[in-house]
Amino acid sequence: MKNTVTFLKENPILLGCIAVALAALIGIIAILATQLGGEPEQEPDYTDHIAEAQQQKTPVDFDGSNIPEMGQGTLGISTPSGSTKDGTTPYVFVSDDDQYVSISYHTRDVDGGHLSYIYVDGYQEACEQYGDSDTVTYLTKKEQRTLGNHTVELVQYDTDQPTGEIITHLISYYAVREK
Repeated sequence: MKNTVTFLKENPILLGCIAVALAALIGIIAILATQLGGEPEQEPDYTDHIAEAQQQKTPVDFDGSNIPEMGQGTLGISTPSGSTKDGTTPYVFVSDDDQYVSISYHTRDVDGGHLSYIYVDGYQEACEQYGDSDTVTYLTKKEQRTLGNHTVELVQYDTDQPTGEIITHLISYYAVREK
């Protein structure tokens, strides 16, 4: 009998279905969490953690820090704490032992005629043809799981290659808090 990982590798459509179902479940949990209400929490100060993480970073694939948002569509983020849809920064709790931490990103009205590159803190996580989409991504790099605020960017190039000119640049954020 095959193990689960081998089975899923041999059945990418099933893996995709599982990812979509997981994204929907995370979205539902996020909506329920925001419906519970309560006073918004004070944002913790992660200055020391951010400085430490910046010293340990490996080179990134994309630096959009000086590029304004442009182009068609929206990019949103969901975690079990909520969604950017309500104007807040959603967060995930992480400990040093956590290896599999995920967030969901949602694209709406993005130009499906071009490839979209997804960068999390500058590291390329995906290159797909998005329009209206809900996708789960695992934060595989330690830098993406450090305490503090993190950036998710969707970038489209006129040639569909990173060597082309940027025609779409959408930005969203998530935060990591200590368990």
